[in-house]
Amino acid sequence: MIQPDGKESLVDTKVIKLEERNLLNQYGGIPGILTFTHNWILEPAGNGTRVIQHEEYRGIGVWFWDYSWVEPTYRKANEALKSRVFSLNKALRDSG
Repeated sequence: MIQPDGKESLVDTKVIKLEERNLLNQYGGIPGILTFTHNWILEPAGNGTRVIQHEEYRGIGVWFWDYSWVEPTYRKANEALKSRVFSLNKALRDSG
């Protein structure tokens, strides 16, 4: 993730639950200090799929950490994912 000051933030995560075509649930952080549970939820939407990201934070660090920049970062990630999927679909159509 890219923080507001432009600094890249690398975050180690562990997949704790995977439901094919429905959910990818990740967990990371430092227990007791600041942890997160991050869900990628996939829902049918017309002829495609809606991707929803939802994250919950826990630990004492939540009181001190300004995470207001995270949601816009996830929005950008969703837009980049959409663009990539559309370009792959177009490449598949053009090649076949």
